[in-house]
Amino acid sequence: MVNEIVKAVADITLRRGATGNGVKALQSLLNYRGAGLTVDGVFGANTETRVLEFQRAVELLADGIVGTKTWSAIRDGMAQARVPGNAINLRATPDRTATIIQTLQSEDKVRILGRSPVLDEDYRWFQVEARQKTGWVREDLIRLYNPFTIPLPVVNGVTIQIRPRPWFMEIDPKIEAGIRSALTLGFRDRIRYMFQSLDFDGTGPKGIMLVYLLGSQVCGTSGCTLLVLQSTVNGYRLMSRIPTVQQPVIISNQNINGYPDLIVYTAGGGLTPAYRRLRFNGSSYPTSPTLEPALPTGTKLTAGVVLASRITPDLAAPLVAV
Repeated sequence: MVNEIVKAVADITLRRGATGNGVKALQSLLNYRGAGLTVDGVFGANTETRVLEFQRAVELLADGIVGTKTWSAIRDGMAQARVPGNAINLRATPDRTATIIQTLQSEDKVRILGRSPVLDEDYRWFQVEARQKTGWVREDLIRLYNPFTIPLPVVNGVTIQIRPRPWFMEIDPKIEAGIRSALTLGFRDRIRYMFQSLDFDGTGPKGIMLVYLLGSQVCGTSGCTLLVLQSTVNGYRLMSRIPTVQQPVIISNQNINGYPDLIVYTAGGGLTPAYRRLRFNGSSYPTSPTLEPALPTGTKLTAGVVLASRITPDLAAPLVAV
């Protein structure tokens, strides 16, 4: 459990070069939210990078040193989630028929303590602390945050001078309905998704959502599927379905009639790695990114947003099999 591990090591200060069980505990806790570290007990360059990312994400001094404030943030910040909409029930055990301990209200904050390995209709249960009570809630009822991003590929001299930010990985029933409508297929395997609005800074088009899909039916050696969904009175409708897209996905500051260019990374499956610009044509975005021209050598990207989340199998939002 997060709390117990943090209590055991909270009086230890760790920095690059440290070794031992304290470092293993740190690596395990960061991995819990998607850091992707090898738990080897060695505080090397990779561990330091993830610590710096975490400190920036929770607005601490980013010095790579894990002291009292960082341990506290790991307990209170890294494991933080919230109730996004309607009231939900905190239950005594990971079961929908279990005794209700407490009813949590919209926007209540919860702290994640652990996770059940057992799936319930393709969802996991989290053990959480909320309103001074400890109990269980299903993962589709709360919103998580993953502060870790992936390194940005350096290709053809293209430089990206924008700090990456994570995708949203929460359950969203409206987006999920839009995904189902867009895919129009039965799911043999679990599909997960992440999303971000094109109006990320208040200047983009309203109601347009980028949705990045993960799973064997929507991914291949050349990447995964990116959906562009538009909000309507009847829910989200498909604007564009773009296959063979790797991370990162960049929302550019350049636009056509307010619709920003999308810059996607294509690689794998025999493709020459490249960043490619997808421009809005008045109704949709191009659906064959490998046919679009690569960014010229030496291009510098200095404005916009870069979406690049480090993914583990159970962090992105699950789309229930049908």
